Amino acid sequence: MKFKATFKNYNILNNGDAKIPLQIPADEYRKIEAMMSNFRERDLTVEFLIDAEAEKEKLFLITDDQRKKIYALIADIAETLEGITRHNKVELENFKARMKSEFISSNPIYKPFSLSDCRKELAHDFIEWLLIYAMLHDVALSQNYADDDKSDNYFYMCIAHKKCAVCQSPIADIHHIDAIGMGRDRKEFDDSNNLKVALCRKHHNEAHSIGWDEFSEKYHVKGVK
Repeated sequence: MKFKATFKNYNILNNGDAKIPLQIPADEYRKIEAMMSNFRERDLTVEFLIDAEAEKEKLFLITDDQRKKIYALIADIAETLEGITRHNKVELENFKARMKSEFISSNPIYKPFSLSDCRKELAHDFIEWLLIYAMLHDVALSQNYADDDKSDNYFYMCIAHKKCAVCQSPIADIHHIDAIGMGRDRKEFDDSNNLKVALCRKHHNEAHSIGWDEFSEKYHVKGVK
């Protein structure tokens, strides 16, 4: 008989065999439970049928990490602006719907979407929109939302509003990735052609301490001109 199952990981054993734990939906398992009981402790021949096109399409869908970031950001914004706690599931769900609607209004290329199966590109744009929304409304973030694909616009906004590009602390300095050089007056120096990023004192010191390459890889930040 055929049944649907999923697996996220597999282990290679010492003898070269592979151990593949399957997750079978409850309704599917109920169908096969009786048959499976007849083959307990016996070898079974199993044939895997993989829909390559369907699996390929999943590569373009929202990731679990993106989904977690979106829910956490929305919870931060809701708590700061309207006092909605993470325990208030109903109000938080209504607030999420409002955030999605406002995002769509400001991004007409997107239509109503679900966070269960939207595209990865849309999820990325929604995350960045939420980060900038939080920045403009002075929302205290509960975590560092490191993201590989922040656009230049996010880093420009951080500089313009003097918010740390890592934690969005409201007191940020300009960190020059391209060294200005000794003996120059930083207030008079034209740094328009130098790569720079806004960082709070804590992250500014860390960038100097561990070096820019390690720092940028750790926090997924970059400089803009």
